[in-house]
Amino acid sequence: QRAWDAGDLEHLRGATTPELFEELRADVEQRGSASERTEIVTLQAVLLDLRHLADETIASVEFSGLIREQRWGGAQPVREIWNLVCPRAREGPWRLAGIQQRS
Repeated sequence: QRAWDAGDLEHLRGATTPELFEELRADVEQRGSASERTEIVTLQAVLLDLRHLADETIASVEFSGLIREQRWGGAQPVREIWNLVCPRAREGPWRLAGIQQRS
């Protein structure tokens, strides 16, 4: 979240798949030099699915909680499903492949 808020493309590149990185890069470039600020007030994580494919393992994790994006505002509920992938041979790190917003 900090890398996203700061627009830190190098950190995002290392934590995401190439496909997701390109989407995030375009979003960061579109917002320009404006940085964001997100305070995570509460956070819960639940592993929803874990699939072992021939060449990679895919995990789907639901994150829910409260975040504050305004310095003086109240916290708002958030619910997202993050899809992460890892090479089956464990020769690389887990990388974020996609985020699904839930209401």
